[in-house]
Amino acid sequence: MDYIFKMLEFRKFFYEEDPEAITDMHYSAEALEGSWFDSAVTCQMHSKIVTDTPGSTWIVSYKGIVFAHADLIKNPNSEGAVFNFRIHTDYRYPQVTRIMLNGLKEEAKKRECSSLIIYSDHQQVEDAMAHIGAKPDRTYAYSSTHEIYGGKLLRNERVVLHKDDISNMNLYSFIGLPLPPHYLLNRAYSAADYAVFSFQKPVLYRVTRKGQVFYACFDGREWFVFKDGDFKIEDNPIPDVLCTLHELQPGYIMLSEKAAELASTVPVDAKRFRDYYCPL
Repeated sequence: MDYIFKMLEFRKFFYEEDPEAITDMHYSAEALEGSWFDSAVTCQMHSKIVTDTPGSTWIVSYKGIVFAHADLIKNPNSEGAVFNFRIHTDYRYPQVTRIMLNGLKEEAKKRECSSLIIYSDHQQVEDAMAHIGAKPDRTYAYSSTHEIYGGKLLRNERVVLHKDDISNMNLYSFIGLPLPPHYLLNRAYSAADYAVFSFQKPVLYRVTRKGQVFYACFDGREWFVFKDGDFKIEDNPIPDVLCTLHELQPGYIMLSEKAAELASTVPVDAKRFRDYYCPL
């Protein structure tokens, strides 16, 4: 294997390429239903969504075999978000993980990212990170708005946006799946157009609390809440925000352990998600 490790190539994957090699190695299960990597067709859809966000897809390969795969998108706060990170089931070696991470770090530096945040949605990712001595930073789980007690309804209004409007919005992650806001919105619009995985075009609400503005988005599967700008939150708005979501559309939302504690809620199941902080 030492010879193969030396020959492995870290490179960008373009959505116009044949995605079969990625689907062959990708074992993935999304938290709610379906996977973008179940077929070459949806894999190619996903790669185009990442590219359009804008972001990039990266692979580690040798002679047509994909050993590792990950997506990279720069967050508004300058962190580089890494997700859909997988290592081929036959090549789960620390060397492969390090080649992928070292390559991603170099690409993140070129994009002037301050750090990398690697999102883990599968035990395989946790195992790969553990093999190189990395420890998770935060833990997440899905909660239901049905389980939110307390909080008050906040002023809100429906917002009609088009896909082209996304790039002009100054959105920062608040609660929900900890991925770049522009990617989550772009994914919902595109997936709804593709009619896959029960996505719908984003339903957005402008939610106001003490003069601070949040955007709540329901994509047909789950809720996300973004801050309108990088403002500092002085107290705990989470119970009020979640109470408002439930009034608008009962559903699921991913919360960090800290956010769940502030909301006095418990996860709907035992599934946990984690992220890893990597300085550059």
